[in-house]
Order: sequence, then C-alpha cells, then structure tokens
Amino acid sequence: MALFTPRSSRENDKKILQKANATKSVFISSSKGVKKGRLSELIASAEVEVNRYFSKFKDDFIIIRDEETLKNYFDNVIKDGIIAIDTETNGLDTFNGILAGICIYSPSNKAAYIPVHHVSYITGQEVDKQLKEPLLKTYFELLEKNNVKVIMHNASFDLKVFANMVGIRLNCYWDTLIAANILNENEPHGLKNLHDKYCGDGTGVYSITNLFEGIVFTHVPIKLGYLYAARDAKMTYELYKYQSQFLSENPPKGHEDLKSCYDVLMNIEMPLVPIILDAELRGVKLDLDTANKLKEEYNEKLNSCNKRFKELVEPIKDNVLSYIRSNTTTTYKPKLEWPINFDSPLQVSELLFKVLMVDSSNGTSTGVKELTTIMNSTKNTLVHDIIETILNYRKVQKLLTTYIEKLPNEVNPKTGKIHCNFNQYGTVTGRMSSSSPNLQNIPSKNKEIRKMFVADEGYCLIGSDFSQQEPRILAHMSGDEQLIHAYNTGKDLYAHVGSLALKVPYEDCLEHFPDGKVNPEGKARRNKMKAIVLALMYGKGTKALAEDLKISLEEASSLMKAFFDEFPKVKEFINKSQEFARTYGYVKTNWGRKRRLPDMLLDKYEFSYENGIGKDFDPLGDFSGGISTSQEVSDALKNKWSYKLDKAFGFKRKQMLIQQALQEDGIKIKENGMKIADAERQTVNSIIQGSAGDMTKIASRIIFNDPRLIERDCHILIWVHDEIIVTCPIKYAKECAEFLSEDMKKSGKDLAVPMKCDTEITKIWYGEEIDFSKI
Repeated sequence: MALFTPRSSRENDKKILQKANATKSVFISSSKGVKKGRLSELIASAEVEVNRYFSKFKDDFIIIRDEETLKNYFDNVIKDGIIAIDTETNGLDTFNGILAGICIYSPSNKAAYIPVHHVSYITGQEVDKQLKEPLLKTYFELLEKNNVKVIMHNASFDLKVFANMVGIRLNCYWDTLIAANILNENEPHGLKNLHDKYCGDGTGVYSITNLFEGIVFTHVPIKLGYLYAARDAKMTYELYKYQSQFLSENPPKGHEDLKSCYDVLMNIEMPLVPIILDAELRGVKLDLDTANKLKEEYNEKLNSCNKRFKELVEPIKDNVLSYIRSNTTTTYKPKLEWPINFDSPLQVSELLFKVLMVDSSNGTSTGVKELTTIMNSTKNTLVHDIIETILNYRKVQKLLTTYIEKLPNEVNPKTGKIHCNFNQYGTVTGRMSSSSPNLQNIPSKNKEIRKMFVADEGYCLIGSDFSQQEPRILAHMSGDEQLIHAYNTGKDLYAHVGSLALKVPYEDCLEHFPDGKVNPEGKARRNKMKAIVLALMYGKGTKALAEDLKISLEEASSLMKAFFDEFPKVKEFINKSQEFARTYGYVKTNWGRKRRLPDMLLDKYEFSYENGIGKDFDPLGDFSGGISTSQEVSDALKNKWSYKLDKAFGFKRKQMLIQQALQEDGIKIKENGMKIADAERQTVNSIIQGSAGDMTKIASRIIFNDPRLIERDCHILIWVHDEIIVTCPIKYAKECAEFLSEDMKKSGKDLAVPMKCDTEITKIWYGEEIDFSKI
C-alpha cells in the first residue's frame, strides 16, 4: 500500500486529526495558591467528568497500595513476559518534579495504578498506603532480570522519570510513539488520539487538561486518578498490539513494504532510546562566567548600535517631524515617532518608505531578507548605513535574548548542567532535533555562543562530523559513476564537478593554489558547483539557485544543464524518485524508512459540480436505477478545462478560468499544482536527509556499544545534524578521537563511497584545539 491508513474511513477520523497533538498528557498547571474551597470545587467537578466517561472501567482497573498485591501482579507480569508502563507526575520537569504514580498493565492482569506521592487536597499531607521508591525499584528491577519486554508511549519521558525519581534505568522494547511515526509521520501522535483512531472503545479523546484543569496530578484523589491513569497503560499495550501486526518480520498481505519499516524500528530507532537517555541524563556543562562576559559584551554592542542609529537619523530629524505633523489627523496618527524606536517594524517601515522614500514597488516589509535586498541595491549611503545598523542590532539582540541570557536559566539547579531533550523523530524525515534548549539551532558561524559549553574538569570534548555526508549519500543512491569516482579517488567533489561541468582543469576549480594561497576564480567555480549539488538535494529549482548565487535565471539554468549533462544518473535518480512517489505516495531512505508524500497522489485538478448537480441534470429523467445525490463531471468537461488551465500563465489567469468554469458549467475546480510541486521538491530531500539521519543514528549505536570507548569512559553528549560530540578523560582523547571517527565511518560501510569524518579535540565547544605537547 502507498500509505499506512488502516481504519482511516472511520467517521471520527477528521475530528481526531483536529484534536491537540500532545505526545504526553502530564500536568503543567499548579495547585499552589488555589484556595481550599476553590480546589474542592475543581475536584468535585472533575469527579463528575471522570465518572461520566470512566466509571465503566471501575471493575477493569485496580489500585496497588501494598507489597503483596504488587508481588502477585509482578509474578504474572514475569509469566506474561511483557508489560506496558506509563508515569504520572506533577509536571514536565523530569529532574526536579514529583512522581505521582505509575500505571502498569500486562495481559493476565488488570490495568493497575500504583500511587506514590498523592497529597490530600484537604490536609496538604501525603495520603497513607502509597508505595515508595525503594520498594518500587526492587520490583521494576525484576523486568530486566527476567527479560520482560517493556512497552511505553513517549519512552523518553517515562525513562527519565524512572531514572531520576525511582533510581532505575529501564530498557524499553517498543515505544508506540516512535512506532506511530514510522507507520505514519503525518498524523497526530498523542496516545489517546492514536488509540481512539485504531483501537477505540468509544470513550473518545480526553486529556488531563480536559478533566482536571487547574489541578496537578499529585492533588487528584487516588480514587479518581486511577481510573484515568491506569487506562493509559492498557491503551499503550493495545496500541502496541495493533502496531505490531504491521511492524513485523512478516507484515500482513498488502503491507509487505512495511518490513523495512520494522527493520528501522528494531535496528535503528529502539537501540537509540537508551543512548539518548544516557546523553540527556548526563547533560552538558555551561560556563556561567563566559555567559556573563558575553552578556556584558553584547549589551555593549546593542548600545553601540543604538548610538550609531541616533547619529545617523539626527540630521533628518526635521524631515521626520515634518512627516509626522503633515500626516497627523483627527482620525489617524503616523506610527513613526521621535525619537525613533528602531525596534518597531512599523516605525522602520515609515522611516524608510515614507520619509527616505525608498522604492516600495516590491512591498514595504522590513524583514531581514527584504532589508538586506534594499541595502545591497541602494546607492543612498544613508539608507544603506541605517539598514546595516538595524540588521546588526537585530542580530545582536537575537543572540543575546535567545542564547546568552536564556541558556544560563536552563542550567538544572540539582545537577548544575543543561539537560536538553533530544527528539528522536524531530522531523518528518526521521532526523533528530533537540529542544529545551535547542542545541542544534545555536549558530555555528558565531562561535562565541557555543564557547559557553565546556567539558567537565579533567575531561575534553571531541566533535566528529561527517564530511559531505549528504552528497556522498547522493553519489551512492544515484549510482553516478563520476560522483562515485570523485570520492573513491579522494578528489574534492565540488572541484571535480566544476571541472567536468565547466570544462576547465580540475586545479582551476580548487579553493587554493598548491602553495596554499586562495584561488579566487577556483573558489567561485567550486562554490557554484556546491550550490548546484545542494540545491538538487534540497529540492530547489533554477530560480532558487539563481537567487542563492545572485546570478540570472538563464545562467542558473545553463549551470544546471551543464551539471546534468555530465552527471545524467543524478537526473535519472531525481526523475525515478518522483515517479515512484507519484505511483505509491512515498519514498524510502537507503535503510528503508518511509517518507509519505500523499500530495504526490493528487490529481492536478479536482472537478466537482456545485451542489453536486450539473447544469444538464434532468429532474424528469429515468431514475429506475435509483437517484444519485451527486454527479461526476464528464471527461469532456474535465479535458476542456484542464487544457485551458495548463495553457494559462500565472496565478491570476488560472483563478479567472476557475471562476469562468463555475459560471459557465457550474464546475468547481480545485487546483493542486502548488501542493504537488511542493511534494516533488521534498522527494529527493526526504531520501537524502532521511538517509543521513539514519546513518547518524546507526553511528551512535556503534559508538555507544564500542567496548574501547566504554572502557575509556567516553560518552555521547550532543548531536548536531551530521556531528556527534562526545566527552572523555583528556588522557584518552587521542585514542577516543580515532575510535570515534572509525565508528562513524562504519555506519556507511555498505555505501558505494567511503565516508570521511573530521574530528576536533577541545575543552570548549568550538574552542581552540588542545595542544597535547603541553599536557
């Protein structure tokens, strides 16, 4: 099948897709400051709602409040060999939060809730007969000892809860959130949404915020909370059973193409779960002294920009005041003021386009792209300098507020480190991302920000990144002999491409002369070829390429043609990938991960009659075969309007024809050209970027399990796209750097080209390399 959409014909699917996509239902509100009377009202209201929707489960779920019951339950779990687990906490902070309770379920048991730290909303004291962490640790340790499979939804959260609040690192066999992404990355992946869609029992989708708004879960009475919470574990298990039908060694008939997706789950994604957990728990150290110095420095830069702006606009003060006076009426006042607030886009817009009379034929936006275009094209020195100052100010302000001031607040008071979340399925292509804070988004060109991150005392940071990871994958997947030859012979790829496409010697496309000096012409040629290769992988066309290189559309088209003439298999790969997506609605990475592109299956034009009835409908006709409530538009009319639309040039002309079709023939036409074009652009990028993400994950697994690195206390700290940063004791740095590079290259051992990695050993992220001669 093209897309994974079993049961997608259910009537409530549309409603489900519109519901909130929360990957974890946890309390984020607080009961602090809520008066007892008000809290009692909230609890009473919640009780009504819970009983309305969940009272039917009272005999299906149990509360475990003593060791004997817990022991009997775990005896059955061990016999079953499988358990679904979910946790409830007082918030999203897995390091400093409070564990309210644990939800568990196995096939021969009823779904159960184990209360741990529930508090009476009347007395404020912890409720009696709750099981505490040391005892829970003893029993949950039995899972690994007895090879019990653990099922979770959003395991990243629950595993950190267990590690930090129970004191045990569990192993997760199957994460239904990850499996859901592998089966269909384009739908909401909240547990309740997925369960209601694929395993629903008619209860519907109800989150904690629906039922207990304003109350943290530790304050919810156990007799209410267990009905809601215990069901989560059972839903997780039922969702797993549903998913495992399709993600298996032998998928059901019609879903054979999911076999590779099962391989991705079991060989790439699930082995990565403990690796990410280890990195998140370990955290990375932030140098607060450096952060404070940068804060002072960047505030001074802001002051300098402010001062410079005032100096620039002072000579035109009279012009500004005159504009304000002449445009002020009883009903309107200009946005521009004096002194000018250049933090205000509206004031900047009026300054440039009303006072300084900058050409506004292309719009009056003051976005970075628009201002940069004006700055680079204007001959007015004052306009240039004002815009340059504004852009510098915005850049400095963003770095200051987004990173320099914010990152120190992310340091965990308990550990003294930053513990970000690494999102395993951070993008629809399967590539990782990070959040809270986003370490992958820290500007690489501004090395000052990254220098706030440092190694622990006696340790170092080793950064290793794949050299040209995505172009190497392109060479392998296209099978282009010339690209493969370049890598197998150790040539500079972009210089090699430039030499062939531009018909000049290889040496004339290199960035440097043999003596090490910069070769300006060679560098320019190499940059052009690099831009073309990247444009192809990112799905860019000739227009985008022209903009990137600041060249004419004709020159960009000529360069693209020259490239394809020399590398025809790349063009063939692009065409075949798009044709496959048009046929099946998806593409696959080198390792078998699917990226579904349903828009590729759309018709270019969709036709229907207004109100479902055509103009030639005969109400007195022969209806012996029954009356149809809608009519299909005839092929003749479809061909007529498709032909006209295909011949039309420009958006406005097509919209006129669509209106004309409605007036003349009563036909509604939906044009899907833009959606299809966007999907086409994503096709190759999904394959290449997705394969790169797979490779980085495979490399992580190899590194994590390398006994040489384990023995030398080497651990992964950070992932930044194609770069993996580890930490180890300085005395083992050289060895670990070598092993790290070896392991990363092993992840591409089946490719037609060799992988290359560049390593760097520092004490500070992006700092100077360690001089081992002085150690």
